[in-house]
Amino acid sequence: MRLNRILAATAATLLCLAAAPAWGQGSYEKLVKENAELQEQITRMAEDTLALTGKIAEAEAAAGGQGEATAKAEARLKSIEDSVSPGFIAKIEADVAELEKKAEKLTAKTDSLDKAKRDIGSRLANVKGEIDEMDVYSTEKKKQTMQDNLELLKKPYSQIAAKAMAAISSTVDEYRDFDGYDDYRKRVAAAARNKQLYDDGTAALASKFDVPAINALRDRIDPFLKKKKGYELNAGQFKEIDSLDIKLSRFEGGVAELQKIINNVNNDKEISQWRETKQNGDACWEAIKKHLSRESGSSVAKAYERYFKLIPYLGNAYRKYWNELSKHPLAKTRIEEEILEYKIK
Repeated sequence: MRLNRILAATAATLLCLAAAPAWGQGSYEKLVKENAELQEQITRMAEDTLALTGKIAEAEAAAGGQGEATAKAEARLKSIEDSVSPGFIAKIEADVAELEKKAEKLTAKTDSLDKAKRDIGSRLANVKGEIDEMDVYSTEKKKQTMQDNLELLKKPYSQIAAKAMAAISSTVDEYRDFDGYDDYRKRVAAAARNKQLYDDGTAALASKFDVPAINALRDRIDPFLKKKKGYELNAGQFKEIDSLDIKLSRFEGGVAELQKIINNVNNDKEISQWRETKQNGDACWEAIKKHLSRESGSSVAKAYERYFKLIPYLGNAYRKYWNELSKHPLAKTRIEEEILEYKIK
């Protein structure tokens, strides 16, 4: 009977829905709703059938098996069966087949996802192993960097770049967990202090003469020369700091020597005459060169070796003085005005 076919199709539909993965139910929501409505119709039909069957039995009992009641009941049952069209049943069967196909696809996709999950787990394990290896490598590299930094700090301060010193100082805390950290931290701090002193002193030698600044620098150098605790230096570093102090101590004497040269030029009668007449610049320049010459044994040569060669500011001032006079021997120079302004004891 058609009713039995409907019941079978409905049962197959429900089985497929039960077999689908939980996370796939959403995609069949419409079909499930339709099947639920169909099941409700079938239930009502079944209930009607039972009711009719009961009535038929009652009628047969009451009428003694009259054929007319039976015929009416059978006609009613046939009408119920015919109300469910073959096309509707075919649609249900097609939906069931489609659900079976989707269930197969879901199973295949689940298998694919399981494989991908296993692959990801394997890759994560490999990455973790690589990270562990990198951690070991990083630790060993840091230990070597720490030793390299200590070796660099042993060099004379003129050979330590300010940028490198700043980089070492800024990364001290990265070595907190290594043996010898406390000693390393103290040595880096001392080196940074000493390097700054050296750079400040070097800058002062290249700048205008400044008595207070020079005295302050020499006060900072004094503990190193006296080798006080915390100011110990290796031989190369001590030699460099000692040389820096010597140069700073000679700055004032060098200014005095350069002033003497300038005054000798300005007080020369022959040069003064040429300048007064504003004529014969070549002859005037020849007279000036006698006071600037660095011939062996001359006072200028001695001043150059002792002062101008060691102190960049004075060396540059001497060269500027020479160059300006060579171009304009009949006039005083701008650099000599600057040099003569300094008050020397």
